[in-house]
Amino acid sequence: MSIDFSQKKNASKNRITSGIDNYGDQHRSSEEVLERVTTAKLLGVNVKNKLGKQDMMSVFHINSQCLSNKVEIFSHFLREYNFDVVGISEHWLTNEKINKIKINGYNLASSYCRRSLEHGGVAVFVRHDINNFRSMSLEEFSVDLHSEFCGLDLVDTHARVVVTYRSGKGSIDTFISQLEGLLDKYWLPTNKFILMGDFNVDFNASSSDGRKLLTLLASYGLERRGE
Repeated sequence: MSIDFSQKKNASKNRITSGIDNYGDQHRSSEEVLERVTTAKLLGVNVKNKLGKQDMMSVFHINSQCLSNKVEIFSHFLREYNFDVVGISEHWLTNEKINKIKINGYNLASSYCRRSLEHGGVAVFVRHDINNFRSMSLEEFSVDLHSEFCGLDLVDTHARVVVTYRSGKGSIDTFISQLEGLLDKYWLPTNKFILMGDFNVDFNASSSDGRKLLTLLASYGLERRGE
């Protein structure tokens, strides 16, 4: 389940959360995958640059379900839309392999690769002309299957971007606990905070898991935007 959240206008804490559509798998044709990709949603985020002026930053997330055989498709798609930051969940790669991935026009800023289990993993890429950023080391909050995180700081725009993945087989309680620890440590009142990913949570009113996560997000001034 991919979802969007946005910052409440009068929230006490200054954050934004975003999720973008899941799509396809490694068995789909390139044409099918590209068709699904182009329907994905984009979140534009107002941020301040180092001169204090308002800029619009574009971020995008997608669940790749094996990144290595979709690099050409992604490169084509990203050339057209030119996002600032791209988050990818379920890249399915090892540390050695993710560092060899080359997406045209983008640099790998940060990633998490599973330590013991197969598949999963998250990565965040930044456009090649954005140089003033810092990678975030979030391994202390990452638990294979349950809560996988990576992120980066965009220095000039005072924005922090985190990408997450939780398997549908993962523990929601573990995910919420690890996410809360991450937010407590890395959220800053002077920064924008962008969380995007694949949560695999049912947000219907009857879902206790969804209510738990929404309660946490609401406590940090976040509200759901859509599916």
